[in-house]
Amino acid sequence: MYTTPRDLSLGKTEYDRLKNYRALFSHHVDDNKLLEEIRSNTNKGMAIGNDYFEEQMTTLIGRKVVPEKGGRPIGWRKAKNGS
Repeated sequence: MYTTPRDLSLGKTEYDRLKNYRALFSHHVDDNKLLEEIRSNTNKGMAIGNDYFEEQMTTLIGRKVVPEKGGRPIGWRKAKNGS
């Protein structure tokens, strides 16, 4: 098993590291809105965070990480002069 410095910070022995790693996930998220946002954005490959985080991620990976506004752009249909 490959061990990173972050892994080693969880404990001195493998048993302690595994126990502490599992403890990180022992709490349940009760907020249904948050869970739905996490699921939805994960499925779409989008980021979850504040505006600064989303901007940094867009710059870092070179693509949008927040969904665009849906629908056609405003003014897409120009009125004809004779109509």
